[in-house]
Amino acid sequence: MKRKVFLTLAIICFIIAIGFALFPLWSTLYDPMPNIPKLTTTVPTIVTDPPISVPIETREPVDITADTEEDPLDTVVETSSESIPQMLDTEPESETGPPAYMGPIDFPAWRMINSDIYAWLTIPETYIDYPVLQNPKSDGYYLRRSVTKKYHIAGSLFTEHSYNGTDFTDRVTIIYGHQMRGESYFGKLQEYYSNAKTFKAYKTIMIYLPDRELRYEVFAALPYSNRHILSFYNKFKYESSMTAFLDTVYNARAFGINIDRSVKIKDTDRILILSTCLKGDNTKRFIVLSRLVGEIKY
Repeated sequence: MKRKVFLTLAIICFIIAIGFALFPLWSTLYDPMPNIPKLTTTVPTIVTDPPISVPIETREPVDITADTEEDPLDTVVETSSESIPQMLDTEPESETGPPAYMGPIDFPAWRMINSDIYAWLTIPETYIDYPVLQNPKSDGYYLRRSVTKKYHIAGSLFTEHSYNGTDFTDRVTIIYGHQMRGESYFGKLQEYYSNAKTFKAYKTIMIYLPDRELRYEVFAALPYSNRHILSFYNKFKYESSMTAFLDTVYNARAFGINIDRSVKIKDTDRILILSTCLKGDNTKRFIVLSRLVGEIKY
């Protein structure tokens, strides 16, 4: 009897020791994402005709077709909210008039965590509510890194410095994100926009910058080839490239396509694309296309 008790205790101690030994490795592989609160700001509609910027020089695209792994944790681990910057909930008083409008994101506080955070993406009424990052040296830096720059299988939402600036004035801006299990990152992007009902319900995409808010209207969502769009179409320097690209969108034939054909894209429209892996076919992407329809400067 004593021998059995001794054996049981020895096994328990061994398991505990293994746990302590593996904990640092687990922490390295799965750096927890900060607990990010939902945005609540209601943005008024101000339609604009924004200018088109001159694209930067062409470089070799990063391989973005490899983000096929799924997060074994289902959702991103939350940490204590005490150390995480919160949304601004106050407006400064103006000496000469009513309080000036302020955006809902405390960018200075977030940039103390990571200076590569330059924008914030939210799709109202959904869980998609994350910072957008861009590393100035490596396009694929955030494929497997969290906002704290530590390895994380879920990566972060990011754009590529070789193809896009950080002011969303390019003809086409693409934000990449992993399709994770559960409701983290772009985990349900395809589910939302391949369904006709939710495609109509979630047609607004908001981008928050330190000095302005941008409102986009979704007009198409579909499975797409894994070609690097900005590289293949030469960063849309010419309108003929946009015409050719939209032809592939409007003429696509596949399950889960939703297109609002009442939207007519003009040569002054700025386009935002959300891109993730296609569920069920790792050789393709699922993309959501939207156009800029409103802008508020702070």
